[in-house]
Formats: sequence, structure tokens, C-alpha cells
Amino acid sequence: YLNSTYSNEINKGFIDILVPSEEFYPDMNQIHVVDYVFNDPSTRIKWRIKQNYDISYLMNYCMSRGVYYLHVLFEF
Repeated sequence: YLNSTYSNEINKGFIDILVPSEEFYPDMNQIHVVDYVFNDPSTRIKWRIKQNYDISYLMNYCMSRGVYYLHVLFEF
């Protein structure tokens, strides 16, 4: 979908597609999750943990790319 819709932008370098390696993330099966604040189930907590890793990876990548950073979150 991205290649067919945004091929010009990707080819011109306006859009980068990042895929972190699996080694970047902790083993989610080894994480003991207890939520005292939101009372979320463990699947939601692990999703939030992964989301934080994703955002930190993206921000680290963007540090050398420019002055401003815009993060748009799509939830499926």
C-alpha cells in the first residue's frame, strides 16, 4: 500500500520506512506486568511497552534528520 500510494515521496526521500530488528525489543514473555494505575490487562500493558520502544526508536532515528519531530499515531 505505501509503495503504490507514496512511491514518489519514498523515492524522493520524504518518507522513510523503518523496521527495528527483533533484538531491539525485550522478550515480552519475560516481563512481569502489574498495572496499579489503569487496571489494564497484561496484553494492553505489553502493547504500551512496545509502543514506548517504537517511539524511542523513531525519535532516536529522527535526531539527526532535522530540528522538528512530528509523531502521528495510527491505531488499527
